[in-house]
Amino acid sequence: MTQTKKSQLAFGVFAATAVVTLGASVFSSTFAATDSTTSVVEVEVAEVLTIELSDSTVYLNADAAVNDGLAQGDTQVAVGTNNASGASLYVEMNSNMASNALVGDAVSTNTIIATTPGTNLSTNSWGYKAFQSTPSASWSAMNSYGTPALIFDDSTVGAGMNAPGEAVWTFEFGARVDYTMPADTYRGTILYTATTN
Repeated sequence: MTQTKKSQLAFGVFAATAVVTLGASVFSSTFAATDSTTSVVEVEVAEVLTIELSDSTVYLNADAAVNDGLAQGDTQVAVGTNNASGASLYVEMNSNMASNALVGDAVSTNTIIATTPGTNLSTNSWGYKAFQSTPSASWSAMNSYGTPALIFDDSTVGAGMNAPGEAVWTFEFGARVDYTMPADTYRGTILYTATTN
């Protein structure tokens, strides 16, 4: 009887010890808690479009006795953008001009009409050429307000290009007069419009 009780007691102690050890291991891993969260960094890059003129007024001194009455002058138009698709440039008479003729300051009925497009300016007319490096062989008539002429649609101007994000075009203006053109100062305002593509 005594031996049997000792065996049962010894088993009971072993079993209790095993449970306590296992319980200590579970409590230790439960206290290793973690948590996390995120934040977003957002940079909004504004779209940029610029247009600049080298000369806002182009002076032509026309004299019927000099150079066959032909006078010429120019200005440069620079269009810049960071738009990856590039930019376009349009040109037309300004909204304050009733037509595409140049109008006399002293006498409003004095006009220099727009030329017939071609290699030579028509007598008593004016026109323009638009180019980047080599002048065009032909003169063009300036479009009236509301019907702008497309000068360029350039996808190579803008972000991601090797060249600077700017296109520079020269506008050469010319007028040819003879002795029948009354002395006056003739003016016309040109509207240049740049848009992103």
